[in-house]
Amino acid sequence: GAEAIAEVLSGAANPSGRLPLTFPVSEDQLPHPKIQGDPKGAPSGPVGRGGRYGAMFTATYDEGAAVGYKWFYKRAEKPLFPFGFGLSYTTFDLSQLAVKVSGQTVTASATVQNSGERAGIATPEFYLTGPNGANILLRLVGWDRLDLKPGEQRQVTVSIDPRLLATFDERARRWRIEPGEYQLTAGFDSQERPLAANFELQSASLPP
Repeated sequence: GAEAIAEVLSGAANPSGRLPLTFPVSEDQLPHPKIQGDPKGAPSGPVGRGGRYGAMFTATYDEGAAVGYKWFYKRAEKPLFPFGFGLSYTTFDLSQLAVKVSGQTVTASATVQNSGERAGIATPEFYLTGPNGANILLRLVGWDRLDLKPGEQRQVTVSIDPRLLATFDERARRWRIEPGEYQLTAGFDSQERPLAANFELQSASLPP
């Protein structure tokens, strides 16, 4: 409540929360600033507040899976606040990204250091992009939370679920990993991912 807000604003407590969604700069950055099919470009009236339904229309959401941070990556646009954004009274550095592949098992590791003068919680995030045909624009595949003292560094390791490396084949009703070169990036939010490592995957089929 109010006491917690006062502690954060005064510096008595160090914030560590991260955004679970993306905030656009304006509605113009959204996939559909106006609702398609509606000649007025707006919802059909204040239903539930004594209003009446307007004319029926069909809205098509053709962005597919490119929603949230994936949409901004596809459009190469910078949001106001990206997915994973958060504030802290200290700073963190990320280094030494490494990827190990063993069949369909992919493990990523990186070193996180508190480079500031206060203790704080770092949340490193790992993202995947796939080769042409894999239909993986940008996908969060792992993260961790580390409580670090000033100057402390620690290695974080995440094992990636094989289904996060794949796309779902509706006809075959199975997950499929497309062969080719993949890239893993790491950072503290979906927009700033300074580390990158490439790796190869072979074709594979996974049960649903």
